Amino acid sequence: MTVSPWRLTTETPQNLESSAREFIAYLEESIGVPFALCTVGKTDEEFETDPLPSLVTDSDLRNLVNTVAHRGYALGCCDDRHTTLLVRLPNLPAERIVAVGIVQTRQTSLLERLVVMTQKASQHQQQFEQQSDELNQCVEQLTYDMEEQTWLRGLAEQLRLCDVQVSFHTMAEELLASLRGMVRAESVALFPCETDSPDQQTIWHGTSFLNDRDWRQWLFSGVQEGTVPTARVVNGMRMNPAFQVAGVLSTLAVPLTSSNQLTGWLVAVNKKTDLATEEMTYVCSESEFGTIEATLMEAAGTLIATHSHNVNLLNKQERLIQGMICSMSSAIEARDPYTCGHSDRVGRYARLVAQQMQLPQHDQERIYLCGLLHDVGKIGVPDHILLKPGRLTDEEFDAIKQHTRIGYDIVKQLEEFHDLLPGILYHHESMDGSGYPDGLCGEQIPLQARILAVVDSFDAMTSSRPYRAGMSEDQATKILQEGAGTQWDAEIVKAFLNVPAEKRRKSVAKGHASRITSDRQLPPMFSDEIESLLKEVATEFAI
Repeated sequence: MTVSPWRLTTETPQNLESSAREFIAYLEESIGVPFALCTVGKTDEEFETDPLPSLVTDSDLRNLVNTVAHRGYALGCCDDRHTTLLVRLPNLPAERIVAVGIVQTRQTSLLERLVVMTQKASQHQQQFEQQSDELNQCVEQLTYDMEEQTWLRGLAEQLRLCDVQVSFHTMAEELLASLRGMVRAESVALFPCETDSPDQQTIWHGTSFLNDRDWRQWLFSGVQEGTVPTARVVNGMRMNPAFQVAGVLSTLAVPLTSSNQLTGWLVAVNKKTDLATEEMTYVCSESEFGTIEATLMEAAGTLIATHSHNVNLLNKQERLIQGMICSMSSAIEARDPYTCGHSDRVGRYARLVAQQMQLPQHDQERIYLCGLLHDVGKIGVPDHILLKPGRLTDEEFDAIKQHTRIGYDIVKQLEEFHDLLPGILYHHESMDGSGYPDGLCGEQIPLQARILAVVDSFDAMTSSRPYRAGMSEDQATKILQEGAGTQWDAEIVKAFLNVPAEKRRKSVAKGHASRITSDRQLPPMFSDEIESLLKEVATEFAI
């Protein structure tokens, strides 16, 4: 007798697909009889089996298997009381393995309907589970995309609102902290091309693994001057052995560019694995950087490089503007040697008061510039009045008082300085309304002007003139205290006097040294042009 090539196994093999195992359990529950696996020949699964009981002949069984392959199930007669039921298993070829059960019934029509219903229910269950998995993946991808977009919007908003006074180093440290979480890296770093200043040093968030020299050699070697390299993704075995020894298993490096020039690299090191990334296998490998991270890094790199470029431009513009203001101030003060340095001292005193009052850094710098320009209107006051050594007549004093309006008219033509106009126009107003030009009182006087009024008076009282010696600081302090609340804002007087006297002296002494050594940070030719321009303005506004 020929041994049947078909075999039964009564235990579900561990290496059988989970969907097939679940289907067998579902069949047993629905039909109410145990099912076994029926295999033919030697299969890849190599199940341990027993010979098939001689309930049906080999030829009949083969015919049943062919029927299963065609419509998914088959019914065969065992005896007067039993029916052989063969059912195709999901995701497996029916020619090699099927589920077989012996049902104690001859009502094949009912059994057939039950099998069909069982198969459809199983298919629906599989479709539901598949769609549920796909939906979960879509939700995870959508959540990831929303996190990415939210981070990029936050990054763009932070860059848009970032004050130019905030150093690039400080800004980059904050950005790297959030970027590290978004790309799920152990470390992220920023490598500027230039390393001359503290703001241009390498910035790490996380472990650096290697020294700065090794990283820079890897990033910058082979990059030809004037060319812009592309992003680099290095994972696994392609990583430099020396890097692997140091613990660097994967890297993502994105170039930072400005005006088609390489300005640095943004680098992520070692992709972290967590529950989210393990489930999101459709996005990228668990331990490798992929397209998603590269795109995010490139977007962040573009924003960082653009912001850095803009900050540099704004800083250059601000330095140029400050240099121009200093030259204007110097040209005006050159008409009266006895007031030389007055505007600079007023600006420095005003900045100290703003610091004492904890005003924003931007406001502190702007009020310094306002101090430099507060007397620019004196360019329109005739020399015989401005330089008069004795007391002024009422008419001459009226002419002097016009300098606030003249200064206002000059500066209002420069849009960059519009925020300085209140201080220039109203720094001679008094709290009791007795000042000029408009007789404002109390808080009608802008804060900028109230600060300048105090420090301008203090410097005027402590400075020498041809017709009198300067007061001592103690005398000037006493006068400020007596006039607090009537001529000057009491809170500002208090803030000014709370600045240690030594700190005030050092501040103006530093300004004096700067005037001597830097010539206001502008070349003589440029200073001459400013002075010539101011002479033309003086002619226009001459009284």
